[in-house]
Amino acid sequence: MHVRRTILAAVVLCVGCGDPQDSQTNTDLEPREDAICDFAGPKALCRASAEGVRAHIEEFGPLQKEMDWIILDGFDPNDVEELKAVESVVQLQLTNLNSQNLGFLEMLASANRIRIERNFQLESLQGLESLEVVTESIELRENVALESLTGLGALREIKARGTGGGLRLLQNHELTDLNGLDSLEQASVIHVQSNKGLESSGSFPSLLDVGALVFDNNDAMTTVGDFPNLENVSFLTFRKNDIFPDCEGEKVAEAIPNFDGKLTLEDNKPNSRCADLE
Repeated sequence: MHVRRTILAAVVLCVGCGDPQDSQTNTDLEPREDAICDFAGPKALCRASAEGVRAHIEEFGPLQKEMDWIILDGFDPNDVEELKAVESVVQLQLTNLNSQNLGFLEMLASANRIRIERNFQLESLQGLESLEVVTESIELRENVALESLTGLGALREIKARGTGGGLRLLQNHELTDLNGLDSLEQASVIHVQSNKGLESSGSFPSLLDVGALVFDNNDAMTTVGDFPNLENVSFLTFRKNDIFPDCEGEKVAEAIPNFDGKLTLEDNKPNSRCADLE
């Protein structure tokens, strides 16, 4: 399994390396120039147009319920009804899509890794309502129109144990809170960084256990939010959140039963420890 994962990790670096159909015998498929990787197959889809996805299906057959790779770039996948067949995927990568939501993923229930990056028209995660478990990581980066995490309401686990992976939210500037993760119980990491509009984490009503809860460089953040059932945290970190009072971080730590993790408060609002405000 370790060897297979190593090979897959190396393969992803080849995205854009060539046409996955070069070795295929069917020379009539169009558009060939749409291919964006060189490892396409029955369980590996990587395309840059709706027509390209249909060409893939013509060559390799209908998309399977369990896919290894889905890499989509630069079009609106909601135009492709066939994508709704997918129920699980090892690696999902979505970039530069012309989509306001992710309706084409309405049947997706599980994934190992999800990366949603630089989708400038994406406003919501509607379409992920069936997603319950992510075994490694979800990364949302530079989706500058993303207004909420609505759509992730069924998600229960994001790499429940260990280090690395987890949920990472970076430079999604329209997010004002992280509401929408109502079912999330466990995560190895929740890392929230450089989201300029983020004012609060919002509510995590079901969160019980998180390895590291980290908020870095969120300039508008003033409150932590609500973690009413949080029991275990190993690392609780608030750094460089310009107007965030350190006292808010102290209160979160105090509210966690028998908290014995590490609390880090660095370069937040000056002179804002609870003792300073008394």
